[in-house]
Amino acid sequence: MVKSVFFLGIVRSGTSFLGRLLTSNSENVYITHESDIIWILYNLYELGTPLDEIVKYRYDSQQAMGDTIKKCKLILQQWKNHSSANLYKLTGECHSPASLYEECQRNIMSRGTQWQPIKRSNTIYLGDKKPTQQSDPAIFKWTEKNFIDPKPKYIHLIRHPNDFLESTLHFGRMENIYGDTNNEIMEFWVKKQQDTLKLIKDIPERVITVKYEDVCESPIEELHRIYNFLDLPVENPSSSGVKPASIYKKAEYDYPKGYAKLMKIFDYEEKKK
Repeated sequence: MVKSVFFLGIVRSGTSFLGRLLTSNSENVYITHESDIIWILYNLYELGTPLDEIVKYRYDSQQAMGDTIKKCKLILQQWKNHSSANLYKLTGECHSPASLYEECQRNIMSRGTQWQPIKRSNTIYLGDKKPTQQSDPAIFKWTEKNFIDPKPKYIHLIRHPNDFLESTLHFGRMENIYGDTNNEIMEFWVKKQQDTLKLIKDIPERVITVKYEDVCESPIEELHRIYNFLDLPVENPSSSGVKPASIYKKAEYDYPKGYAKLMKIFDYEEKKK
């Protein structure tokens, strides 16, 4: 059975950068770029949404999910042969969420994408960089229930909130779905980080916390640390060909409730500029 690794936290935290670094430096890791595969499977198995009626996750775009459904439609249609997780456990004849996850991810991996051009036919760890989805409490609970042997591992990637805000304002506002003002966007950041910390408190052995700033400043050291967490060998990793986004730390906002506690937990300074 495939091993899975997921990002937790929030968008605009550097998951694209880290996902490409991990994939380019190890034959044993492949992080797809926003396949939305967990969201799709959650809809099929948990919500009972017909494949052609699945709509985007509220904090994401339709395009990435639509591309995956188009590429993997024949595979995803097999979910109809699966009536329940218990039936799959008893007979082994039906398609479990984990088995369809692996089939779809390997199909995407064999094609390569614009964002992840590397093509492979086989690997050990398969992941998808969708932290906001995968740290949604309902989706996280469903994933933990259905991905059993082995259980997933998680990378909690955090980024200074000033950087997150500035990056969101420049690249990821998406029609203000995170909020209409800087303060509202930062309240969203606080809420998602609080949710994530609650989720991971009971599974510390399966979570590694990584700072985006540390990856930018010491990529080789951080790659070694993450591969060690995944129990994977790696020799002479390189950060060439993969560049981090700019680090801003300029945006201004009022500190939301819960902000100071998170800044202390993450060891960030409370600076507006």
